[in-house]
Amino acid sequence: MPGIIWPALPDRTASQILAAIQQLNHSQWIGNSELRQLQHDNLRLLLQHAIDTVPFYKRLYSDVGVTEKTPWEQLPIISRLQIQDAGKAMFSLSPPKSHGSINTVETSGTSGAPLRLLSSSVTKFMWMAFTLREHLWRQRDFSKKLAVIRPDEEDAYQQHVEHHNWGFPVSLIYQTGSMAYTDSMQPADILLKWLCKQKPAYLLTMPTVLREMLYQSERTGLRPKGLMEVRTLGEIVNQELRDFCFQVWKVPIVDIFSSRELGYIALQCPKTDNYHIQAESLFTEVLNEQGQVCQAGETGRLVVTALHNFASPLIRYETMDYVEVAGQCECGRGLPTISKILGRERNFLVHPDGRKYLPTFQTEKWMGLAPIKQIQFVQKSVLLLEVRILPARQFTESEEQNLKTVLCEVFDAPFDIVFNYVDEPLRHSNGKFEDFRCDFKP
Repeated sequence: MPGIIWPALPDRTASQILAAIQQLNHSQWIGNSELRQLQHDNLRLLLQHAIDTVPFYKRLYSDVGVTEKTPWEQLPIISRLQIQDAGKAMFSLSPPKSHGSINTVETSGTSGAPLRLLSSSVTKFMWMAFTLREHLWRQRDFSKKLAVIRPDEEDAYQQHVEHHNWGFPVSLIYQTGSMAYTDSMQPADILLKWLCKQKPAYLLTMPTVLREMLYQSERTGLRPKGLMEVRTLGEIVNQELRDFCFQVWKVPIVDIFSSRELGYIALQCPKTDNYHIQAESLFTEVLNEQGQVCQAGETGRLVVTALHNFASPLIRYETMDYVEVAGQCECGRGLPTISKILGRERNFLVHPDGRKYLPTFQTEKWMGLAPIKQIQFVQKSVLLLEVRILPARQFTESEEQNLKTVLCEVFDAPFDIVFNYVDEPLRHSNGKFEDFRCDFKP
């Protein structure tokens, strides 16, 4: 409040966020049974609202005989394609007025099924609360500078832009240092020079962009001074990238698992490498191929219900992500925990012997064999692998042959390998990149 220096008097929104943070600070430590009961109370309200006001659920549940008393595990799981086909039938005909203004949310469509949904002021508020929780978990120094390198989705970052604070929600509550933005769809050498010039304490970017800058930094010796931490989002972070970042820049990676339609799904634990599901906002299920709940150490598909979106309810929504379940985290938090985010089904290699697994890449095995700036693998059939390469120069025949031999060893399969050379960085239109993708259904 202007004119009041101390004690600080936050405005209405800031006061609500602080009140939510106080509750989140409590709920993260409660036991699993109490947490599930709190979720259950909200789930039943959401289910009844969907049956009464959302045409998609009214029709779907009527067809299979679902009522508000149907056991949760008997509710049908819905897919992205179903949501896409439903269109406006996913919109509530009467979202609660108390949930505030209604906005449209559109996903990028990297899965092949872009979504168009609605959200409310409540879902935006929860996003702000979890953003602040993540900062507080990491005990970041808000007085320092933040740099953001992300895709230019709204022509906001075409030029290098700097703001005098970190933006919502932190700037509503705290005095902060400045924040610098730039578009990630630029060459790695330009991004690295920009980052070094900015000298931020914190960097927020996508794993692909980070990897490219690290390679450039390793080649040139140029290092960002004063950097304390890299935050990543939007893509899978593997241990190799974490190790590479610490090796080159001597800083850790803190990852965020989120999606446009769900907001924050899981945040990396401040004490371990585990991820904590944000259970105050989402009810999650990790299911095996038989539809049974996975136990600690098992991998399954992630099914999510958003607890607070009454504008376009997502009930038992299959995100297409695969995760590995963890047991009780040693930090003591009661929030559900996953140990790994493995990506989506399309990221799994189909081996000729029938196995399906997420391939891991040891780039040092092939990066020295040929002048590779960037590489991507696309499995076209059981035995056909397309290798897309952004080369530093044209390959020789011996370089191609040596690379084919090593890749067959790495993938442990007798693939027919086809090289496809490209002139531009390998990214989706939204800036995302996948090392490996399977483009066929076995």
